[in-house]
Parts: sequence; C-alpha cells; structure tokens
Amino acid sequence: MDEHDLESICPKLRNFVQEVANFRPGVSLEPVKVRNLQSGRNSATMSIKPCKNDRFSIVIPYCNKHLVWDVIFLCDRPELPPDFYFKDGNFLDNADCDLIEKKFPSLAQWDHTDPKALSNVIKEFLCHFKFCQFHSIPENHRASSELEMLLSNVDDLEDVEILNEVDSIKALVGFKYNGGLQADCKLVWALSFDGRSDRVRSSLKAYGRSKLWDASDNFEGTFYNNKTLVFDIFLEVKNKINQIFETKLRLIARRKQIVLQYFVTFKSSIVEFDSIEYTFVVLHLSRDNFSFFLKIDLKNLPERDPQYRLISHYCFKDMNSLDCVEYSITNVKYHHQMPPHMVVEAFYTRFFEVFHNFRRNSLHLLEKNLDSLRA
Repeated sequence: MDEHDLESICPKLRNFVQEVANFRPGVSLEPVKVRNLQSGRNSATMSIKPCKNDRFSIVIPYCNKHLVWDVIFLCDRPELPPDFYFKDGNFLDNADCDLIEKKFPSLAQWDHTDPKALSNVIKEFLCHFKFCQFHSIPENHRASSELEMLLSNVDDLEDVEILNEVDSIKALVGFKYNGGLQADCKLVWALSFDGRSDRVRSSLKAYGRSKLWDASDNFEGTFYNNKTLVFDIFLEVKNKINQIFETKLRLIARRKQIVLQYFVTFKSSIVEFDSIEYTFVVLHLSRDNFSFFLKIDLKNLPERDPQYRLISHYCFKDMNSLDCVEYSITNVKYHHQMPPHMVVEAFYTRFFEVFHNFRRNSLHLLEKNLDSLRA
C-alpha cells in the first residue's frame, strides 16, 4: 500500500489498515493486500458530509490462491467493530453470537485502541476458515484421514492451509528452518488430492530465494499407490530437508575452519568476509615491504577448489580507470578431505612460487604510472 492510498483512509482507521498491509498470515509469507478503497458516504448524499475511505477489500494469500473479504467500518464510529462480507461460498453465513464469542474474541471484544485489532480478527477468521475447510471433506475421502494424521504431527497449525475444491483437495505445509543460522529459511510443501482418483501429488519448494536452498533441491512426485500414506511422504520430506541442510551446514562448517586457519596462519588484518556462510574472505597482507590483498573464494566447494586472487595494493587511478595488478593463483593442491591446515600449507607453497613475479609486476606498473605523471 502506497502513501497516497493510506492518506485516503479515514485517519481513525489508518492504524488498522497499516497493520493489515504488513500482515503475513499465510504459509507462503506473502503479505495481505488492501484493495478497492471506498467511502460509505459521498457528496451525492446531501444531508451527510463526505468523509474519507472507511471500507475496503483485503486479499489474503491462502493455499496458492487468494481469499477476498470486504471490511466495512463507519468512519466516525471506529469504536464499533467492522462488518465483513465473505466472497467464499457460505463461510460464516449463519454465525450466531455464541460462535462469535467462542471463536472470534477479538471481534466480540473489539478494542479500537489496539492497532492490531483488525489483523487479530483476520487471524481468527483464517483459523476458523481452515477448520471449516477440513471438516467439509467427506469422511470417506482419502484426504480426511490422511490430513487428520498429518495435522496431529505438525507443531503449529498456522503452518498448514487446507482448501476443499470441487475436483481436488489441496494443502500447504510450511517448514521453518534455522539450524543456528542468522536467517530462517521458509519452505513450502504442497499436496493435492485428486477428487476422482487415488492420486496424490506432492512437491516441495522454497518460497522466494534462500541462500541455502537451490532450485536443484526442489522435488515433486506423484503417488498412485493407495498404500503410500501422506504421513510417510511427510516423513520423507522432513528427512530430505534435514539431509539437504545438514550437508550444507557441514560445508559451511568446513569453510569456516578454512577461513579461521588462514587468519591464524597469516596473522593478517581482515578486510572483509562472509560471517554467515563463509563463502569468501579478503585479507590485507604485507611481505618484503610490499602490501597486497588476498581474496579467497570458497563458495563453490566442494564442486570446485578454492579460488585465490592476489590484488596489488599499489595502483594508479586516472579519470577513466583504476589500474592495478591482479593475479589468480592456480594449480594449488586441494582435496575435499584435506584438513584445513593442509589446505593453507598447500596454498603457502604455491604462493611462494608466484609471489616474486606478482611483486615485480606490481612495482613495475607503479613505476610506469609514476613516470607518466612526471612526464
């Protein structure tokens, strides 16, 4: 929602709308969208002064589709709870006071002083919508017993979405993974039960891009055998996630050990390094009264060996370019099972073979550029 849309809303309602626009209630973590801003009053109504917008539609991501619900406030009475119009079949068509008191306390006890009041109501509606979708599945349908077993083994029901359609029943299960990293990874497992056969389609993908999750890690499969339980697929998915992340976390641990070994060996100043995944490090070194940078690229381990690049500290800059010597060190002995200290020793051996040429070329370029300045 842009600033112009927010300004068009009745001032007493802006906090509610702003909270909803930042609300991410779904498995996919896609934000709710606010659309169709309107006012309940207009200039054509002669006896009533026109006011800013006090009604709108909210578009909620749910099970790879969108729910569209209308929210209707009274601009000059924000202390009153809003009315809702649901465009999703017969959801809450016959809601009575007892149901509202029990299932939707944020609506029954509306607190207009709380900016999250409206988003709390939406969260409670979504929980009940999910409940209704699950209980609308015919008892003899495979999805009924399968999803019941699945729901009993999921830690947080907010990480599950169920949608009962005419020809299929769909479900999304969200997985959060931290593993000691600074940023969580969000993965979504999608299930689709065919209404006319015993087929179940299953796929696992990362929502958005995650540094630790590549497109090659995504997988999907179709299961026709009615003896294959969804819960077994669920365990397979969890095991696959754990295997992928454990492999990558082991790789990060190895890269970290190599980086630390360079710190210890060279006793150098750290210019820059990746403190999360240890994919690279840049060191500032000095040898034989000559300063230079060493950049070590580890991001492609174990498929490729570490990449080493020497960059001269002495450079010449004119109006159009930065002129300095860069030298890639190749043919460094490496094996993915080598201990970190042997990785550094192998680099050290190769470094001594190329250093003097690198130093000579750098100083030669420096002298050449100085001569051009003197001229």
